[in-house]
Amino acid sequence: PAEPDATYYNALEAAAMTQLENGDLDAYFVISDNYTLTGQIDLYARKNVPEVLSENIEDFLRDQLAAQIPESVNVPVEMIADPMDEATIRDLDTLLEEVVNLIRNRFAPVYHAQVFLIDAQTNRAVLRASTGQAGRLLLHRGHYLDIGSQSVIGSVTVTGHAVVALDTSNNPIHRRNEFLPDTRAEMALPLRIGKRIIGALDLQSTHPNAFSEQDIELFQGMADQVSVAIEKTALFDESLARLVEIERLNRSLTEAAWREVGERRGPSSTSASAGQVAPAGSWSALQREAIQTRQIAEHQEADRITLAVPVLLREQVMGAVEWQVPQANYTPSTRQTALELSDRLALAAENIRLFEQSLQAVQREQLVNQISSKLIGTTDIDLILQTAVRELGLALRASQMMIQLKPLGQPSDQPPNGGSDENTNEGSA
Repeated sequence: PAEPDATYYNALEAAAMTQLENGDLDAYFVISDNYTLTGQIDLYARKNVPEVLSENIEDFLRDQLAAQIPESVNVPVEMIADPMDEATIRDLDTLLEEVVNLIRNRFAPVYHAQVFLIDAQTNRAVLRASTGQAGRLLLHRGHYLDIGSQSVIGSVTVTGHAVVALDTSNNPIHRRNEFLPDTRAEMALPLRIGKRIIGALDLQSTHPNAFSEQDIELFQGMADQVSVAIEKTALFDESLARLVEIERLNRSLTEAAWREVGERRGPSSTSASAGQVAPAGSWSALQREAIQTRQIAEHQEADRITLAVPVLLREQVMGAVEWQVPQANYTPSTRQTALELSDRLALAAENIRLFEQSLQAVQREQLVNQISSKLIGTTDIDLILQTAVRELGLALRASQMMIQLKPLGQPSDQPPNGGSDENTNEGSA
């Protein structure tokens, strides 16, 4: 009828229920007001996309679609959309693949869906996710379109507004793709974060005029949610990269610090032994193996077992501990105890090193303050220089010291005053 009445709606709902009971989820029924009911979703939502979207794109899709099915049609939420694994939001490729497959499977007019992301360095929109065999072929060849090119994707990525080609047979903005010869209508929606365009969501149909104004609103809401998910994923990747870099720097600093400790103290002060083992300061073959493999190294001889355990701090090898135990007492618990002891040793040694480092910093600060206090009390430059030389020499235990001041801009190898050493401000000891 031109104006659907209650009887018509009841008949429609009964037909939908029959389709559901028979397991046919693809059939749909069109009413004059563009309200379309399927066994899964309402393709033409009469409500506007809400301004505040849920954090999860799957929640948004489920809520948006479920809201359009009349309450009298009892459709389980699980039949509308399968929950998206929350972990996939941390992997961009998996996230985009989930999105395009979800759209293609849940929206009857869409036979192909894909996502392009902008590569700022090449000024191109690069295909990152695409459905079906055609999508796999396009991804394999590295498909892309130039931003601003004569294409739906080229237009949407330069304007930031939805672009729709209702009939691709007579629309010059549509660029035909040999892998998608059945496309008769195409709609592209911008992926954007604020005013920044990051890509496009591209939907294609085998029927002309398949997309309406309501579709633009609905799918733009989805595209905005996809943009938020992409941004979150990018921020997560950036944070992860920074964390990896911080860990690398920590390992590097730890290695350098302990190398300095070894050079300053010498091998005899950074090793110890007890019992009948190799002399302190030398590495046994087992210790070298443990250091190289970062695992426990074992050797059995007669009724005794010798094991070496690497000492690790922030994934950096600091050394190795070696034990000899009777074979009768050697159990998995012994190995675990050795590992835990080496971990405690690494932490204890690092705490001592940090304490000594802090103590040295305090001592340097005290020394600087002492020297500064002696320099503040005078305004005579020569006396200041003499005092500085004397105090620094005493603090550093230097046999000779000299401080010399030169005018700014004068070459370091040229004496002051044009080659004369007269009136040079200097102090020596």
